[in-house]
Amino acid sequence: MAYTPACGTMVGMRAVALAFVLFFFTPLGAFAATLYLSPGSGSYAVGDRITVRVLVATSISANAVSGVLNFSPNTLVIESISKSNSFLSFWVQDPSYSNASAYASFEGVLPGAGYTGTGGTVVTVTFRAKNEGAGSVSFQSGSVLANDGNGTNILEALQGANFTIKAAPVVPVQTVAEPADTAPVATSSLESPVISLGTELLGAREVQVVYGLSRYPESLATLYIGPVSEESLRISTYTAADGSFTIPLPDILKPGAYTVRATIERPTGETPPSNTIPMVVEEGIEAYTRGFIPYFGFAIVLIVLLGAGVVLVGVTRMFTVHRKLTREAREADRAVKKSFDILNEDVDERLRALERVRKESPGAQREALEDLKKDLADAEKYIGKEVDDMTSGKGR
Repeated sequence: MAYTPACGTMVGMRAVALAFVLFFFTPLGAFAATLYLSPGSGSYAVGDRITVRVLVATSISANAVSGVLNFSPNTLVIESISKSNSFLSFWVQDPSYSNASAYASFEGVLPGAGYTGTGGTVVTVTFRAKNEGAGSVSFQSGSVLANDGNGTNILEALQGANFTIKAAPVVPVQTVAEPADTAPVATSSLESPVISLGTELLGAREVQVVYGLSRYPESLATLYIGPVSEESLRISTYTAADGSFTIPLPDILKPGAYTVRATIERPTGETPPSNTIPMVVEEGIEAYTRGFIPYFGFAIVLIVLLGAGVVLVGVTRMFTVHRKLTREAREADRAVKKSFDILNEDVDERLRALERVRKESPGAQREALEDLKKDLADAEKYIGKEVDDMTSGKGR
């Protein structure tokens, strides 16, 4: 069919319509995020360390990542989990792991504009190949939240890793015959680090730390804490450019006696253990008060509410008494007025009776009765004024 302007117009309109449909109706999953492990596979020997990074890839700005890893405990064991070089800057909970339960977990946030891209490091987990067999690391759960103000989970896929663990190679021992008249040749070896205990302020809290010195810059330093009879707690970090390192002691240590030592990992092997430092963790006052602190605020609020309730009851009672007194005073006023009305009627009746039967000194009798009536009227005014003062709150 020959090309015509009308045909070109139709094609253009169809292209615009298709672009509109793709833009507005393409599902979010097409732009969703993926959590994956690197390396995803490999072959290692028993005793080898396997450094695995948890990475995220997303084309939508994300500001929160969380996940739980499971691994095969028969072939792998975790030595450390690190948040160094992570693009996340705030941790809801520090990365943690348990070899007994064969899991590792992490949950962090990146405030601000969020992260977009591929290969963003979340955490780094260091495994040790323990036995021959298949070593697997998989995601039990995970989430990647979009930086959209609604916390939309944009996670689409979780990708684990599978490793092959082989037997450690047997290194033949070579015997070198030495001339009888020469001294043995010295072999080079790695030097042990030196550690010491100290304290530092982290925020507003003073914590114990271990200071280490070594000859090996930017190398993995591992701290071993625990009784010799039990499995040691391991904490790892990287040494500085001068070979030094500082590791805060964790708050999870129960009261008791511990030993602390450290080693440095180099490409040529691991150094012998450092000097061993004895350490005693005591139950401090903070441990007792830490559990009660949340209740102090509640107690203060409760006291304030009780005080306000007492004041309210007092004020209510005061107004109740005032209303009661006012009501009683008004009733007394009405009773007094009624009584004087009766007395006035009685006096008037007696005056009318005296006028009918006047015999002796009618003037004097009438004058006495008139004085009595006047006194009654004065008394009525006086009592009425007192009652009015009472009801108006003036008093005397």
